[in-house]
Amino acid sequence: MMSNFIQYFFLIFYNFIYISTVLSIQNIETKWIPLIGNWIISNQTISKQIYTKFGIDSYSTQWIIDNNNNNPFIDDNDVKLRWIAYDNWTFTKIFIIEQFNLNNTIELYIDGIDTFCEIILNNHLLGVTENSFLSYTWKINHLLNLKRINILEIKCISTVLIAKKKAELMKVRKKMIPPPFCWPSRFHGECHVNLVRTTQSIFGWDWGLTLPIQGLWTLPQLVVSPSGLRFGERFKFYAYSQHDQFKLWSAEIDVEIVGNMPSYDRLSKACIYSYIEELNVFGRKCFGMENEMITMEVLRNQSKVKLWWPIGTETGPYLYTLVLYLTVGSNKIVDKKEYSIGFREVELIEDYVDSSHIELGRTFYFKINGLPIFITGANWIPARYMPGRQYILMHNVTNDRIWLEKRLLRSASLSGINLIRIWGGGRYEDDEFYKEADRLGLMIWHDMINDTVEKEITRQISRLHYHPSIIVWSTDNEVKQAIANGWYGPPMDSTLLSIFKSRFVESIFNVINDEENGRSSARRWETSKYKPRRCLISSPGNGYLTEKFKGLDPDPDVESNYVLGRFISEFGIQSIPSPLAWARSISNISNPKQWDVFGSLMDHRQHHQLGHQMLRLALEYITEPANRQDPIRNYSR
Repeated sequence: MMSNFIQYFFLIFYNFIYISTVLSIQNIETKWIPLIGNWIISNQTISKQIYTKFGIDSYSTQWIIDNNNNNPFIDDNDVKLRWIAYDNWTFTKIFIIEQFNLNNTIELYIDGIDTFCEIILNNHLLGVTENSFLSYTWKINHLLNLKRINILEIKCISTVLIAKKKAELMKVRKKMIPPPFCWPSRFHGECHVNLVRTTQSIFGWDWGLTLPIQGLWTLPQLVVSPSGLRFGERFKFYAYSQHDQFKLWSAEIDVEIVGNMPSYDRLSKACIYSYIEELNVFGRKCFGMENEMITMEVLRNQSKVKLWWPIGTETGPYLYTLVLYLTVGSNKIVDKKEYSIGFREVELIEDYVDSSHIELGRTFYFKINGLPIFITGANWIPARYMPGRQYILMHNVTNDRIWLEKRLLRSASLSGINLIRIWGGGRYEDDEFYKEADRLGLMIWHDMINDTVEKEITRQISRLHYHPSIIVWSTDNEVKQAIANGWYGPPMDSTLLSIFKSRFVESIFNVINDEENGRSSARRWETSKYKPRRCLISSPGNGYLTEKFKGLDPDPDVESNYVLGRFISEFGIQSIPSPLAWARSISNISNPKQWDVFGSLMDHRQHHQLGHQMLRLALEYITEPANRQDPIRNYSR
């Protein structure tokens, strides 16, 4: 009991120093204050204190608590530690606010939470979360204790158990449970992942291990708005050329406004001022609070605009800084935002290869600013499984939460890659990820995360729209192919095809196009020449033909459809790990059995349905290493 008291005392003392220092600063602009520092993670039997600056989760916490002995990447620990996924975990933050202005609006903002959690502040239930890809905001002025302890509790329930309960409930109600029900045994995975809105791959897949975490990809933040009015996260940038040679450019934005006008300024209007620094161009738009999305022009018929190009093409990427100021009353600034924007036009060309021989099919290539681009790309899967995994072999000595992702993006750009495809089984990445791609000139083919819901799409496209690196949206990854090839039932099952059409074609496809085109702004489409990004139905797909047949065209994966592949959005070969990577994955590097390519541990890590058969087939045509006496030395030859 005394040890718990001491633990809480030091935790309170630490948070008092940090939070009170920040919130005591009186500033007219909106402030975002992450709740960094010590957190308590607990279940029915464990309660430990963990320091974090970036994120926290159930798996990495156990790893840190046990002095790195509970590493899920070692041996078959991914299965041995599965109990973590079946337990319920609570994440607690204790903090003190020294002072704040009663006229301020204070909100709690949470983004990237996995997944089914109750959010409780000072014993008051703020709400529940059930989608890892949505953000959540609550006004908390009336619940905060001034100069006293505030306790934020995030009580999460096992995502695995929630998925099973949802499936059982659908069965009782005699509703169709969408396939796949469970993954093949080789995945060592969990069932019914498509019933929960989290990273689909954490329930198991053919490329990696199963880690159904609970936790926070980013720490909660306190949002302090002195006026009660601020910019939201939704922001779209529409740049379009008024000249065939891209000599003149105009641009408009859609920007979200959150909150209400201060009571003392109710009779006045709010205004947004824009400024593009490098062009020395100003804009202004005043408005009432009838609409939360404000449309304004920030550039008109501007010459000498430097274009954004992919890496290795023309002058490469060039970005401008767009600064937005939100004012109320007598031009009192209450919020400020900065965006890195790029001017570029993207087209997907699907002309007939030979109009006199249409059986040869169509082209499929991209033009950037009127110039055809040869794509050299790679698939992007999540760079990390656990948001709390901060202490790894490549230590993060920076204050950059996504330093690892940036390192990989830079590596891609240096290796000759000019496009990455964000895979549909992963996550929507942090905004800093897309900023880095913009800066490097890496184009992005962006899948919508598998079976994405409409509200989620609206949020994500509104958040990501302004990034010039994103050149195309795709509704899904391999969903239509799975139905056509009979992965989860009879090939071309009529029921599944009907569901696919209803879900992905008639709903998701239309929502993506509406959000991309900005059809909510009628005035824009009377005058604008903006060319929206294309949205592709399914991957793999037949491009134009897939749209023509409303997503139900003949199987696009049949090789006879095309004499030559027009655009290969995903391919690969399997390899065993490098010696260094494998050494990091085994508990005893001196044990020869753990280095056996066809041993039990390697077989445990082999998730391909055919096991090692494809590797054995390749080895039949490749000569064995000259010296077989040292298996470790010859491991990677």
